[in-house]
Amino acid sequence: MGKSAIDPIFKQIITTLFQGWGINVQTEVEVGQLPLRIDVVIGIEEVPAVSHSLQDETPYGHFLNDNILEFKGEGDRLTIKGFHRILGRCHLYLSNYDGLDSEITVTIICAGTPRTVLSHPEIGFQQIAEGYYFCNVVGMKVYLIAINELPIVPANHSLLLFASSTAKRKEIIENIVKSTQGKYVEYALLLHPQITMEVTMANRLGISKENIELIAQYLGSDLIDALTPSQRLEGLSLAQRLEGLSLEDIRDSLSDEERQTLRQLLDKQAGDTQI
Repeated sequence: MGKSAIDPIFKQIITTLFQGWGINVQTEVEVGQLPLRIDVVIGIEEVPAVSHSLQDETPYGHFLNDNILEFKGEGDRLTIKGFHRILGRCHLYLSNYDGLDSEITVTIICAGTPRTVLSHPEIGFQQIAEGYYFCNVVGMKVYLIAINELPIVPANHSLLLFASSTAKRKEIIENIVKSTQGKYVEYALLLHPQITMEVTMANRLGISKENIELIAQYLGSDLIDALTPSQRLEGLSLAQRLEGLSLEDIRDSLSDEERQTLRQLLDKQAGDTQI
């Protein structure tokens, strides 16, 4: 899926993640008269009031009052020049910013690990946690999140769907579809329908009824077509398997040998009943 298709979903997830907390989320924020935009700006009036939620439920426990997010999805690798372009847009934003520089963070989110940027001696990133890096650039607190390196925990689900590693994607989607909450199932279907179907097929007995219904509604006949006859019948009682079938349908579906066996069983049952 290309950048033009992934970016709106990323911004939708970010907006949904912070709904209901009194947090202001803006996307496509213009920072000058030229078409220069920042992906997302998140404003938090009372950080202490939501600090526990940020720490426990999101990958953004480092947020302060105002927070700039830049997203680099799969196929949109972060380069040294790209890093400086992001900083340039952030400086333009700061030129119109009324608050204190100490109240703002910059977070660059990368699907993969931009090793050239992270190892550049003049930038000076230091790893501070699994998948998290930090540097201070001209007074700006800059964080970089490498999605492929993040541990698979519920707080990271909103980012892990954008991992560039196929193995990581399968692992997170399996985790999501098995979740009793099912919060990100719809996003998994939008971003990775084929992987979601494969994971559903392999783990169908461990997935909640609600998630199965959502996946089936989205994938429709694609999911049914992927099932073998035995898989379609798995878990159904005899009554459920025969539901909707007339006696003629059942009779016509039997081979001559099966009819003869059934006739013998019925004759035996009738004889046992008479005894």
